[in-house]
Amino acid sequence: MNIVEINISRLQKNNGYSLPEFSKHLNVSTSFIPQVDRGKTSVSITILKDIANALDTKIGSIIRLLLRQVFIFFALIVKFDFITLINTKHKGGKI
Repeated sequence: MNIVEINISRLQKNNGYSLPEFSKHLNVSTSFIPQVDRGKTSVSITILKDIANALDTKIGSIIRLLLRQVFIFFALIVKFDFITLINTKHKGGKI
């Protein structure tokens, strides 16, 4: 999983665009968006700018969304590691 990925199709759907419409706004093929969503390809800063323009927002909002996703991803890892640590110690295991 690419932790700095963006679910473009969710943004596209939440803003009322069909895949062909949104692809046209971004000047990319319709296969590009699903590839990004699956982590098969990454987005350039130009594409991020085009996404922001298509959604009538600023690129900073898109970047904040990405950073929030990264923060949540790392928070989940830390929480999992903490729970594993507690369970190991509770069972008398060495840490």
